[in-house]
Amino acid sequence: MATIGGPNTEKDGLVFGYDTGYGVNNTATNSRYYQGKPTSNLSNDMTKYFNNWSGMTGSTSYYTTDRGNQGIHLITTNGGGVQFYASSTINNISASTEYTVSATIKYSGTTPHVNMFYVRQYHNGSQITEGGKFSTSYMIDLGGGWYRAYRTFTTTSTTSYINLQGYQYSNGVNLKIQDLQFEIGNQLSPYIGSLGTRSSTQSLIDLKKTTNIDVSNVSFDSIGQPDFDGTDDRIVASPSNIFLGASLTMEVWIYPTGYNHSRMYLMDPRGDGNTNGTSAYFLFDYHASPDTVHVVTGNSNIEVQSSNFSMPLNNWHNIVATRNGNSWVIYHNGVSVGTGTTNTTSLTLNNDFRIGTFASGTSGQYFFEGLMAVAKIYDTGLTAQEVKQNFNAYKNRFNI
Repeated sequence: MATIGGPNTEKDGLVFGYDTGYGVNNTATNSRYYQGKPTSNLSNDMTKYFNNWSGMTGSTSYYTTDRGNQGIHLITTNGGGVQFYASSTINNISASTEYTVSATIKYSGTTPHVNMFYVRQYHNGSQITEGGKFSTSYMIDLGGGWYRAYRTFTTTSTTSYINLQGYQYSNGVNLKIQDLQFEIGNQLSPYIGSLGTRSSTQSLIDLKKTTNIDVSNVSFDSIGQPDFDGTDDRIVASPSNIFLGASLTMEVWIYPTGYNHSRMYLMDPRGDGNTNGTSAYFLFDYHASPDTVHVVTGNSNIEVQSSNFSMPLNNWHNIVATRNGNSWVIYHNGVSVGTGTTNTTSLTLNNDFRIGTFASGTSGQYFFEGLMAVAKIYDTGLTAQEVKQNFNAYKNRFNI
């Protein structure tokens, strides 16, 4: 089943999922995932380019990272240098603006040259200035031989576009570079120790990789986890024609911090089609005082409720609801806390659905208050053993 590193979607039935990638007890691999403030990555894919300077011998090649992204591998075996374009042209750069360039690197042999990535600023086709040299003083140890190297600089008053280039003059360097990030602002200072690269979902690891996730309406804590204020915050996901039939699983990891409402919605997947041929939904929510979890399905508002259990504030909790046919089971931290039956409503996720609330407005809604690090939907009803396996895969991450 799905684990922190991402699912095998063809095997385990995951049709949508986000994961902030943060782990209290991260391995070196997982700590390379981006976990900081969400912004846009302005860089393009890194481009290899080879010049034989001063009798230099060596090579550049692409490689596939453990996240499936593209990296560049450079090897120098003599004097001279290897050149590559980290991002050959980034347009629409703002003048007199602070930017940060960063990348995850691993090297052996000689320390990388100061021109490992180099910022060249241009206006009207002419180079204005260059800078942003690499230094080990601007490098965070991520473990396992990997580092996050970064530089922050301010563009000139006339800069309109830049090139990010790299040079390796040093002899005897075996260097891997991946997860290039170029963004507005000094992103690293507030988030030292929470480094890596952003996915296209802006700070969330999109486990399905086919869904747009709008996080513009939520704030983030210091390690990049969505922080719902209980008033109007939501995450909006936009899947495309995902059919959810008689089997279904909804799963979240939440950290409730308050009770702005007695009932707080966790997830509201909606779409077209059900047993009556009209709009369908599955409302997945948490009731406080006493602690219960509810699932409301279909237009007839048939509801399944868990038995009371303890879900104290300011603690991480894993909440799962599974459906097989018309039978539902609700789990808390891998243990069943309620069962029930509803109608057999099915739907196709082809409309936006909300996480942290339901529907699209703000009036009369019950917004979740707290953190939510993981949210998933499966097109299969996980077994009790599979729910427990998922819980065990994550629990150390949340110090449970």
